Amino acid sequence: MRRRVVLHRRDLPSDVERRLFTIVDAVAEVFNVPTGLVLGLRRDHAIAQARHVAMYIARDQVSVPLVDLAAFFGRHYSALIHATKNVENWREYDRAFQSSFEAAVRRVGTGLHVGAGYKR
Repeated sequence: MRRRVVLHRRDLPSDVERRLFTIVDAVAEVFNVPTGLVLGLRRDHAIAQARHVAMYIARDQVSVPLVDLAAFFGRHYSALIHATKNVENWREYDRAFQSSFEAAVRRVGTGLHVGAGYKR
């Protein structure tokens, strides 16, 4: 069995941390997943998908290094990059996901451009 290393959250400015919790709460509500599970270690599809969306929106909206942002979610920064790629693929090929994603963006109340993507 694989051993999982849990990264410790780093100290973030309180306004940044509040913004991240707002994003997580909004995404959890739209995807109908408890907030604690979005920040937890479970990898069920619905939970992971909500976590990936939260990471994607957070990456766009919060100006902190990827390492710190990933640590907030208890993940390695490479998981944040993987989440970004997954969300972009789901948005392109899954209309139901695209609809949920747009609802999450509206719920967060961000200026995220729904058609935007990250350059690789």
